[in-house]
Amino acid sequence: MSLMPSLLVTVTICGSIVGRSAQAGYSWPQVVPISRDYNFPDVDHAMVSLTLKDTQGKPLYWMGCHSGDFTGNSGDPFRDDEDYFGAFDCHLHSLHPRSEYNLLSYDAVWRIENFSRAATSAGDLWGACYDYPEWGRTRHIRLRGMRMTMQFNDVHFERTGISAEADEVLRSFRFTLRIEPDEKAVSAVAEPPPFANPLKEEPGSTTSISNGCTKIIPEHVPGVVPEDYIRQQGLQPPYPRVTRAVGTTTFAVDEPKDFRLSILDEVGNEAYSVQCSAGIGQNGLGQWGVVCELVQAGKRLDLLADGIDPYSRMPRGLIVPDQLIGKCSTYPEWGAVRHFRLRGLDLSLRINNLIQMRDPAQRSGVNSSRLTRFHLQASVQPDATATSAVALPAPYIDWRFLDRPNACGQVLVLQSASEKH
Repeated sequence: MSLMPSLLVTVTICGSIVGRSAQAGYSWPQVVPISRDYNFPDVDHAMVSLTLKDTQGKPLYWMGCHSGDFTGNSGDPFRDDEDYFGAFDCHLHSLHPRSEYNLLSYDAVWRIENFSRAATSAGDLWGACYDYPEWGRTRHIRLRGMRMTMQFNDVHFERTGISAEADEVLRSFRFTLRIEPDEKAVSAVAEPPPFANPLKEEPGSTTSISNGCTKIIPEHVPGVVPEDYIRQQGLQPPYPRVTRAVGTTTFAVDEPKDFRLSILDEVGNEAYSVQCSAGIGQNGLGQWGVVCELVQAGKRLDLLADGIDPYSRMPRGLIVPDQLIGKCSTYPEWGAVRHFRLRGLDLSLRINNLIQMRDPAQRSGVNSSRLTRFHLQASVQPDATATSAVALPAPYIDWRFLDRPNACGQVLVLQSASEKH
């Protein structure tokens, strides 16, 4: 049983929030189902090129697959050959609007093209790894209103040498691809899997975390919070009874800085702390930003991390300058004010006293100013009605998943299944 509300993609309902137009939910265009079976006798020339269309026949996405050593088809709409990895790699690109970004990358913050389960190495299909869930022969990838199933069969290898250390190289395989509609798959990029990459190495070691795929390693997916996860992390009630706390700091854009606010319980011991760090690369972000976490005393887990947006896969504790300019600053829960209710407390993050300067690199207009400095206030007060063990998603959808100009002009409201009727 999950402690998180299930999501419902709904039809458009117009309304207003703080004087702005609002839309309930967001529906991805429905794809026409696809089922393909391929036989690749030579992996060096294995290639897939598909156009995914909606039910009206409009092209939505292009999907291309080939090896990292193959240049693909000269007629492909996207020529990003240098970004293909491993023995066989699949990319998915949006055609409207056209995007060079590989949507099968499953980490929305750390956007590197090879961070994808659609990139397959020979090791993924060798030995015990062949049957490892979601990383071996069968993989399910959910995004943008669809569910992809990729399956490898009749896999054959070739030994590259005669020594004990010789590698097994993938030579041929059969590949099955199924794509079908799934309205619950709302993420703009591939959802992360519930199992860790079995070939990931232990820190400071060349040994894989799964001992050669013989040990299945479950991995927590932010935003999916089953009861056994709460128990495993020791997050069950009763929660510490906290006292009020307020702290303020100033962040200068492009400069690193750390901020910490201690939250005490009723007898004066530290129960939690708010920890904010500014810099380039926060949470893997490729630009300057501030990431704020709520951490229980004596632990490392960020209690805000599960308040992730199901569409953008972005955490609300991550603050970047483009969320604080113009209309975007007043967008509820993703602008200059953010609320987190959990564990008997109400945490508010408020950004104010913004200082901007004209950016000479930009033409005159709404985007001609650049944020240079702002104040951040973190405040905590007791709230006995906040019973969730971790932060829940905001009731408003992060506008940035739309990846288009002025996307924050309309507020998107997230609906739970309980609001369907």
